[in-house]
Amino acid sequence: MNYETASDEEILEHLEEQFEEDGRINLNYIDFEVVDGSIAISGRVTSEEELQNISELMADTLEIEHYKNTVWVDDSLSYEDPDDNSPDLKNITFDDNEIEDNEYSDDDEEEESYF
Repeated sequence: MNYETASDEEILEHLEEQFEEDGRINLNYIDFEVVDGSIAISGRVTSEEELQNISELMADTLEIEHYKNTVWVDDSLSYEDPDDNSPDLKNITFDDNEIEDNEYSDDDEEEESYF
């Protein structure tokens, strides 16, 4: 691909496709931005190895030497399952007012007394 003549959208699409095909980098926390041909990559990765893979992919496979890279290693991501497609539980909220009155009945609290 000729990055000098390609549109921003074409470059962005090409980057995303190449990173997906490569498969060494979890793209769940990575963002690409292309403005006037300038490429920026931001986000988080699980390890230094994954961070190095970004540099290798950009330089060796895509032959892109000049780009802004603000990706950082987030150790907390290493505890997450990259194949886990379950919803993010951090966004779940509970409302104490949602408990129905009949959920706890007086019958549950009564115990037989032998005194």
